Amino acid sequence: MSFKVLSIIYTEFNLEKGPELVYQVPPNYIKPEEFKRISEFVVPTTQFCNKELSLHLGNAYLLGYPIFLNNQAYDRNRFEFNFSLLIDEDEYENNNYLYDCLIKKICTTFENLEIDYNFNFMRKSMNMIQEFIENLFSHFNSNISVINIHIEEGETENEISVKEEKNIDEDREKQINISNQVILINNER
Repeated sequence: MSFKVLSIIYTEFNLEKGPELVYQVPPNYIKPEEFKRISEFVVPTTQFCNKELSLHLGNAYLLGYPIFLNNQAYDRNRFEFNFSLLIDEDEYENNNYLYDCLIKKICTTFENLEIDYNFNFMRKSMNMIQEFIENLFSHFNSNISVINIHIEEGETENEISVKEEKNIDEDREKQINISNQVILINNER
């Protein structure tokens, strides 16, 4: 079984504009009017940050794990961001634990990168975040059941690559390796 992701979005709280949809794959999947309607859930107030959030949107679920960081390095001493997955309703209801673990792992990994390397705050990293989202989306919707994501600090800037591997027993388990940490999830019910 492969992942079935309809869209991946990256959002930030912009101190001048409010919640902002920075990148999404595929492009324009979530229209600006739709984002405006759901933005308070995608980039919520701090009381809902660092928690798993799911939003039922008709025939799909939008999953996120918004991150709030307090640091004097940021304007107004704070930085808020979120990666979200839009998952088909039936797919999510059959594999919710898998997707909940996955989105939490993605967001906390980028939280750690932000703390360690100022990864999201630096505008030069935005192209790499976009490339990461595009590669991740492509791999989620392929027939690959194991996705290894290696995030390494390069000599001059952070580099992101997505490496694919085949899983021998793909009906029984999914393995997600993000930043050398592994989540092993059995699909048994």
